[in-house]
Amino acid sequence: MRSFRLSSFLALVAFLLALAGQVLITLAVHWGLGRHMEGLNHEEIRMTMTYIWQAQPIQLLANTAGKVSIAALLVTLHGPKFAKSKTIFIWTLAAISTIFVIIAISRKSSKHDLVVRLSNLPSSQSKAYATISNNNNRTHSDSTENFFKNINSGQIIKTTEVNMATLIPPPSKRQRVAVAEKAREQQDIDTIPGHLGSVRVHFFDQSTGKPTGAPVAIPVADATVKNLELLLNTLQGNDATERVPYRFTFAADGKHLDIANDIYRTLLRPGLKTTEDTITLQYTPQAIFRVRAVSRCSAAIPGHGEAILATSFASSSSSRLATGSGDSTARIFDTDTGTPLHTLKGHTSWVLVASWSPDDTTIATGSMDNTVRLWDPKTGQCLGQPLTGHTKWVNSLAWEPYHLRKEKTSIRLASSSKDATVRIWDTVSKRIDLVLSGHKSSVSCVRWGGTGTIYTASHDKTIKLWDSTKGTLISTLSAHAHWVNHLALSTELVLRTAYHDPTPSTTTTTTIIPTTDAEKLAKAKSRFEKAATTDGRIVERFVTASDDLTIYLWSPTESPSKPLARLHGHAKPVSHVTFSPSGQYIASASFDNHIKIWSARDGAFIHTLRGHVGAVYMTCFSPDSRLLVSCSRDTTVKVWEVGRGVLREDLVGHRDEVFAVDWSPDGRGVGSGGKDRAVRVWRH
Repeated sequence: MRSFRLSSFLALVAFLLALAGQVLITLAVHWGLGRHMEGLNHEEIRMTMTYIWQAQPIQLLANTAGKVSIAALLVTLHGPKFAKSKTIFIWTLAAISTIFVIIAISRKSSKHDLVVRLSNLPSSQSKAYATISNNNNRTHSDSTENFFKNINSGQIIKTTEVNMATLIPPPSKRQRVAVAEKAREQQDIDTIPGHLGSVRVHFFDQSTGKPTGAPVAIPVADATVKNLELLLNTLQGNDATERVPYRFTFAADGKHLDIANDIYRTLLRPGLKTTEDTITLQYTPQAIFRVRAVSRCSAAIPGHGEAILATSFASSSSSRLATGSGDSTARIFDTDTGTPLHTLKGHTSWVLVASWSPDDTTIATGSMDNTVRLWDPKTGQCLGQPLTGHTKWVNSLAWEPYHLRKEKTSIRLASSSKDATVRIWDTVSKRIDLVLSGHKSSVSCVRWGGTGTIYTASHDKTIKLWDSTKGTLISTLSAHAHWVNHLALSTELVLRTAYHDPTPSTTTTTTIIPTTDAEKLAKAKSRFEKAATTDGRIVERFVTASDDLTIYLWSPTESPSKPLARLHGHAKPVSHVTFSPSGQYIASASFDNHIKIWSARDGAFIHTLRGHVGAVYMTCFSPDSRLLVSCSRDTTVKVWEVGRGVLREDLVGHRDEVFAVDWSPDGRGVGSGGKDRAVRVWRH
């Protein structure tokens, strides 16, 4: 009798616990959803709760516990006549009921987690959660975790009225970046205090070092870059139609600080200067025309049978593009019509490099067949026999600057090779003029400077400077600890384009070309001197990139034997470096998937451009130095805004790795080529 009473008591307790647990769980979930899903109507909440109770095994446990408890209670109500025969059965039912109740209560945290996770969802997903269907055929194996996978992936199914509904897609990456940038700009808005009064500013020409006018008092609140440009143009006597944009720099302790927005944020607020001081600003004219970012593929031109390894626009315009390929040919394309013009056949192995002469009359190609060939771009015919002499393949080519030519009958070309030599060719007589030997390993890059110096970088970890007239060694620079992969000059664009000066007008596609040879020579020389003059003297800097993960900035004029700066920060070998045409920036591309922007004056780090998901092979600045284009193993070409260090355009179209890219000197197009064997031309 005592055991019967005990079993009856346990059955009743199990029943009450099951009922209380089920009620508490239901109230908790309804309270959580009602609190965290405000704005939903009663029908949406009911549909949500219906799905939860059908999808979760908690309800199954609670219902089972309640049924077993009721069965045990009914058995006990039949009286003592069942005491002897049904004692074991009652104990079993009571035990099972108690176990089920304990499991249901212990898993109550699942419902609490559900409410918490719903509260952390964005409002759009919370509302979408309430539109789930009342699907009675959904199995009990649909767990909370699977339900949240559907929510997070946006796969919300609605079956009350239609089989499937399309939700508003999440914002794209470009939209998210734009919103973040707008928010950042709004946060950066900081009014200049009005009680600071005026500050005295004195302008100096950076190229000549001479002052422009007398010091001028300017209200601090109005000392912005735009107003400084207006004031400087007024001091120079330029009217509204002749105004020139300028970049202003403050020099102190051997370092140069660009005035980004205004004098207050750059100099006064950091404490570098006060309103009692006279601030000396150096100014440099910027490009008069503004290059628009390329944003679309205007032509995808097939033709090559293997990967494209080199691309180069003509010096005068963006209408012609030369390419070199692994199919042993070079090609010339008309980028305006998107058609191939000529196929340059003659090499017997990969064409690794293609280079236009500064006057656009000749194309030179270097190949793995150890030869250099010259071509007429108008007819596509080979000019004479190949230039032979190298014993291994040709890595790089460099034309003699136009303003250094002594006579028209002597046009010279430098080629570097894996055989550790550099050969100077007379392209008219097709003979070797000089052989520069001294490197102990492959010469990866050669550049011909505007001062008559030839620069070579080698896998023997050294950089050598040569006299282009005598062929003698000037100096050997040793700083890198591994292969030197690439070398770039600060005056490359003006040396490449010579007397072809892009017109400021964006309405024409022609360039201003002098008519006589004397005028061409004078124009080429003046452009070089203007680009290379700093503080009244000619300064030609160069930068080198290496497998030792570092970059070195050199200036033979300022420091003949030591680098000006060591630029470090890449995590993998640096494959390519280039100067901006304005001489303000250096861009480096690396196998660590990143591009870094550095100051060309002192090597200071400025930006890291992140976006590529594969090794970056090459970069190229726009002619106005405001934009940068890059190509990568990840099959994309990207356009970056250099000043802010942000992605401007993501150009998708290539179907494999992109090995080469070039921005036309007139700024109107970008050409790229890679492993998919197609040339793509990108325009605004």
